[in-house]
Amino acid sequence: MNEEPRHPPLVAQVADVIARQALIEPGDRVLIAVSGGADSMALLHILHALAGEIRFDIEVGHFDHRLRDTSSVDRRMVEVTTAKLGYPFHCGEGDVHARADTHDETVEEAARKLRYQYLSGLSEEIGARRLATGHTRDDQIETVLMRILRGTGIRGLAGVPLKRGKLIRPLLAVPHRRLVDYCRDHHIPFIEDPSNRDRRFTRNWIRYELLPSVRTYYPNVGENLLRLSRNAADALEKTRRANLPILGGALRHEADGAWVLDLKDVFDLDADARYILFGDVLVEHLGFDPDFTRVHYEKLARLSGRAATSGEQLSLPGLAVRREFDTLVFLPAVGAGGPLPESADAGQLDIPGRVSYGDVRIQTVVLPASEFEKREYKSIEPELFESGGNRGPGVAYFALDNIAPPLAVRRPQPGDRIRPFGMLGSKKLSDILIDKKIPLRRRDAMLVIADRKEILWLVGVATSESTRILDDTRDILKITVTPE
Repeated sequence: MNEEPRHPPLVAQVADVIARQALIEPGDRVLIAVSGGADSMALLHILHALAGEIRFDIEVGHFDHRLRDTSSVDRRMVEVTTAKLGYPFHCGEGDVHARADTHDETVEEAARKLRYQYLSGLSEEIGARRLATGHTRDDQIETVLMRILRGTGIRGLAGVPLKRGKLIRPLLAVPHRRLVDYCRDHHIPFIEDPSNRDRRFTRNWIRYELLPSVRTYYPNVGENLLRLSRNAADALEKTRRANLPILGGALRHEADGAWVLDLKDVFDLDADARYILFGDVLVEHLGFDPDFTRVHYEKLARLSGRAATSGEQLSLPGLAVRREFDTLVFLPAVGAGGPLPESADAGQLDIPGRVSYGDVRIQTVVLPASEFEKREYKSIEPELFESGGNRGPGVAYFALDNIAPPLAVRRPQPGDRIRPFGMLGSKKLSDILIDKKIPLRRRDAMLVIADRKEILWLVGVATSESTRILDDTRDILKITVTPE
């Protein structure tokens, strides 16, 4: 006697994709993005049918774009359905039109970014390992075609991936029509958003006008676009594997929030490999998922070339990129090129003493030479008499005899000069920072320590020749700068 199948065919198909691609593992908490449309409502019920078998937890997230007066109806329907299934429900909302106006985005772009911003934050808040969305086969076809029309490279042709980070799309191989039928066959409520037929939105124009027109002459256009997407995805993955060792050693995330890409190994990459590497930096590491076109990547390639000069900057959607010597620095667009916050006034530093300035603490200690034999001092600090008193980023030593108190700690000012250790004359701090390749974004946030006559220390960079420790130095001043 034949056994009854445990699941309807569609549920079994999705279960197979989840298992083969390891989309969900036992013990996972999965946040399902549910708008109330047929695709996301079907996804919710399909994953509900599989949750006990795979042993994962479900929570539901809904985002109200406030684009329709009836959007509260969508929310209520999703909330009631979620409650009946016994899962936690979360809802966020945003002003899409306001974001579109302030960020010079289309309504579609603004809605997508606000939605993902909310869902991403919610997934972190609840500890979800996966964020599941209801993207379908139709969405993939439309996305590839839209990117072709806008001008794209291999990454755009590859379409949206089945899995990226915590984001999963279990229905990516399923046609939208089949999900509508599934909802109707299983009496699953869903809402048909009238704005989904508004031809003023690019995706709707592609869906309801362009694709039907193209299918008149090329009935298999959907399958052809999917085949193109799969081929591009294969080529993309091959290049990404080759780029991985480069990216692993060249990209770093710094304390000020900037991502810095060392270009030493990037210079020799061909154009396509470079575009793909930049895509991985933007999408996989910085978390950006805009529809960057090939034009954007060509501009990045030029900025990363040997001919580009330090200080050149490029504006991308939501992002600023600046060339700093042989690196590219990626920063949030708002205020990316401006000075960093700084304290307005100088702070007095007693000897000995301690003071807080901004986010650091500065301490001074006097070390009598009679208690600190210079031969021993030289052996403990072997580089001191070659490099000056600057001992790493946060410690320096000075001949106290040559200091004119009181000391002051402050930010660098235009025209500041120092007589660097080992030099006869003085030099502008700005020239020293350029010589040392200190990034522009950090220069205004640096500290100097000065006495009544001159600058003694450009902290972490250079000390003054005037305070060199000599054999007849009686007392040594040690200054330490540490984070608060």
